Amino acid sequence: MGENWPLLIAAAVSASALGITAAVIAFKAGKPGVGALFVLYVLGTNILPPLAAQPDQSAELQWAEQLTNSVVQFCFLLGALWLREYLPTKAKAGQEAGVLK
Repeated sequence: MGENWPLLIAAAVSASALGITAAVIAFKAGKPGVGALFVLYVLGTNILPPLAAQPDQSAELQWAEQLTNSVVQFCFLLGALWLREYLPTKAKAGQEAGVLK
């Protein structure tokens, strides 16, 4: 497991940065529920590396890892779907400005 630590740390830091950025956007947009989804995503993402680093992987621990990962990814999905609707795309912004018909 020692050689995988740098990758686990990089993945956790990157996912945390993404989740924190998305949470800030959601909170600034006045959507605290969506921001909470991203906060759960960040917390869950940071719980996973220590679980994966356990030397003796029991069936219960593996189930806990998979359930945590599923919940974390579902929180991210729901939050990302909302952000997709909230953030203007170039085409949507052009239609609103009357540029595209």
